[in-house]
Amino acid sequence: MSDVSQGPGWWLASDGRWYPPNQEPQQLPPPPASLPPYQVPGVPPQYGAYPIAYGQPGIALPPRICTACGGVVIATASVCPRCGTMLGTPKDKTVAILLAVFLAPWNWCYTYRRDAAKFWIGLSVFILGLILTVVLIGFLMIFGVWLWAIIDAATKPDVYYRQFPNGSS
Repeated sequence: MSDVSQGPGWWLASDGRWYPPNQEPQQLPPPPASLPPYQVPGVPPQYGAYPIAYGQPGIALPPRICTACGGVVIATASVCPRCGTMLGTPKDKTVAILLAVFLAPWNWCYTYRRDAAKFWIGLSVFILGLILTVVLIGFLMIFGVWLWAIIDAATKPDVYYRQFPNGSS
């Protein structure tokens, strides 16, 4: 290392000093080519292209298209901001009834946004019933929560469940 070149092969580093030929840094491979852009079908080009590699931090997902109005919607949105249409597959009443039959009171987690109070009350009574099974009144409490869950799920209209697209309870 020197402040001036000592002959052929010496190289000038970024720190302003000259280094002998045997101390050359290893050649790094060229940086990888950027990912090819992905243009979403039906989305005007002014919204830009999106990288193909999804799920990586800092990489945007391609927008979705609203099936009702045709507007461009953010990929993670559950409701179209233009027309208010629910995006995604709506929840099903049959699933709610099956959850009530086999997993009461956890069936209210299916529509937790509106049924949070029912879930916590039902879970509390269910656990208290499990504790009180020793004195046999607990069986009545468990049966009551189970029956309440089934009746509640069966009497709600189908429209109630269509308000909850999958993935956003």
